[in-house]
Amino acid sequence: EEEEEEEVGSDTGDNVDSGGEANDIENKDADDKEERPGTGTLVSLLPINPNASGQISTKEDHEFASASEWLQSHLPSRPADKNTKYSANIQPLVSCGATHTSFILPKQNATSAAGEAHLVGTIFGHTYHNLTVQPTRLPLRIMRVSSGRRHVLALTEGASPGGGVVMSWGAGHFGQLGHGPDLTSCLEPRIVERLLPHVVGGHVIEIAAGGLHSAAIVATSSKNQKAFPATNGDTKESIIVRETKTFAWGSNRKGQCGIEGGKCATVPEPLPVVMVKRGETTKREEDTKTDLVDKNVHFEKLSLGRLHTVALTAYGEVFTWGSTSMGRCGHSSMDPGRGSDRRFVQQPRHVSALRNVSIEAITAGAAHTLALSKGGRVFAWGSGSDGQCGQGHAGNLFSPRAVQGLPTGSSVLQKIVPKKESANERGAE
Repeated sequence: EEEEEEEVGSDTGDNVDSGGEANDIENKDADDKEERPGTGTLVSLLPINPNASGQISTKEDHEFASASEWLQSHLPSRPADKNTKYSANIQPLVSCGATHTSFILPKQNATSAAGEAHLVGTIFGHTYHNLTVQPTRLPLRIMRVSSGRRHVLALTEGASPGGGVVMSWGAGHFGQLGHGPDLTSCLEPRIVERLLPHVVGGHVIEIAAGGLHSAAIVATSSKNQKAFPATNGDTKESIIVRETKTFAWGSNRKGQCGIEGGKCATVPEPLPVVMVKRGETTKREEDTKTDLVDKNVHFEKLSLGRLHTVALTAYGEVFTWGSTSMGRCGHSSMDPGRGSDRRFVQQPRHVSALRNVSIEAITAGAAHTLALSKGGRVFAWGSGSDGQCGQGHAGNLFSPRAVQGLPTGSSVLQKIVPKKESANERGAE
């Protein structure tokens, strides 16, 4: 594993801040009257079935095979009926690392996206030239998978009413596998024992692998939760807020784990992330301090970059922590205070520029971040040296700025956010 290093770049020179526009973004999402789909965040892939809709092109336009036909011909097939042994009706789940790609492929006639974990590419010095099953040695299907730089996390279906288990494998020299200081790497999936339901007091609902660190969200109680109508203009959907706890492990040189107890270089096992109290941090008018679930900030979704972490609440609030280099955390102005360091944030901090916007989905690149609002607008911030923030220039953004030129409204959500899943499909979620 190569040594962790700060990306080449500077916070001066060609850097571009979004100024007052991003610091007070208006909530235009409320004006979007079109009905939007559900709240999932997985990208819809082309169906494996070549007869299904969604092909990239027609044979009249190109002579080469479509993506669906290519997948059909390259996946393992049954000699008898020439059909793949995987379901043609369920879209596979996929996650990309630096030198590998991990998949969840449901078996034939499956009714949900859960299935077996497969990997192609190179991980921990071992190369898989074809899709290869990763043996879990458990009678449980994989529900979710997340690839880091050179490691993989997987979440199984519930082994009991208490929830599923988290497994990890690959390179773990910075503790990103979560197996403790004595086991730094492994080729096959291994259970992260510190995240078992009886240890953390709940079931894992979210996993995320970053450059050299990992994180998971645990739903600690099903009793302390509340539901109320959304206030973003779409009254057909209600928001369910539940009590959760976030754990992180791995490299923490820039505070990207955000763990309790301060900064340390590596975290070899999952430890709790600092709990954020509601109040001045979020400045939400809807805060109801009499409700137990609203006394603290509870995260529902995570995305990890190389040196920073992004989290999303059920209310649509975005929090970030870790390295602030090149603006990847989106905090345009920071009060360092006495004895603090402006180069990183050691605990979750609200991205105040988005305080008037309700966010639907988040994703973190190595040094930049994107957020999709519930009205269909896309916001970007962080490193822009290669134009990855979509602003038409190669400068860094220290505050979220809307990406211009994209379609807005439900048309964006239909391509990025799948329809609502049934209870069986959500599984551990």
